Amino acid sequence: MILLFGKGRVGNQLFQYVAMRGIRKRGRLALVGFDALRAQFKEIDGCIGSNGRGKLIRLIGRVCKQSVAYAAKLGLIGKIEEQRHNGRMDIRITESWLKWKLYYAEGYFQCDEVLRDEHIRTLAFREESENRANSFLSQLADRSRKRVFVHIRRGDYVRWPAVESPAVLPLRWYMKAMDIFRSNYESPIFVICTDDLPYAEDMFGEIGDVVISHANAEVDLAIMAGCEGGILSASSFSWWGARLARERYAQGLFMAPLYWIGSRSGRWIPPHVKTAWLEYLAV
Repeated sequence: MILLFGKGRVGNQLFQYVAMRGIRKRGRLALVGFDALRAQFKEIDGCIGSNGRGKLIRLIGRVCKQSVAYAAKLGLIGKIEEQRHNGRMDIRITESWLKWKLYYAEGYFQCDEVLRDEHIRTLAFREESENRANSFLSQLADRSRKRVFVHIRRGDYVRWPAVESPAVLPLRWYMKAMDIFRSNYESPIFVICTDDLPYAEDMFGEIGDVVISHANAEVDLAIMAGCEGGILSASSFSWWGARLARERYAQGLFMAPLYWIGSRSGRWIPPHVKTAWLEYLAV
């Protein structure tokens, strides 16, 4: 059995879940705290948790994680973790000295190289989100125009990871990326998905080839997955929108900021996040 405790929101949880599916021969998954993933997708294996109910369940989960992590440190149970080598990331598995087939998985696993296509293809949106996304996309103008999502994450990114070099992307970067798509696609239509609607309305609301989604995050991810191309923020949510879209549109163009979260500091953050199928544009 592999014990995996959810980190962050749905984008982070997707990396964890799909990576662990790839080494499932070690035993079945036991997922704790993956409510965001379960809310977005159906038929997620091994979920254990409150689905948002009750502080007691969450407290038990935190205590359980600390105990399991300590047992792994002592070697009483096995451990699965990220391992960096020569600029690449791999998954290291340490067996328990007791030979128990119980493992504690620790890490974000944010690297395309440790994900398997067959496990990504099993992901299926919940019907409500998918139906709302399909309805939104079907109402766009002329279906011959390619739909390109533009994911704008602001919120905590305005000051994170550091006030002097935040992960938020400047308006000029998005405008430059959109111009590149206009030169590659004939009359594309841009679909803005964001956590800051007032900003999107102010900056993009009067641009003729732009529409803005007012849906929640679950529907926005399904909208992004239905687009033929994408302009990404440095966000795991955005990465998965593009990765799921590639399942339908493998030849699509997907553009992200060079150096990802480190776009302003000039170094890759995280160091193993660079993805072969993404095109990168300097900020």
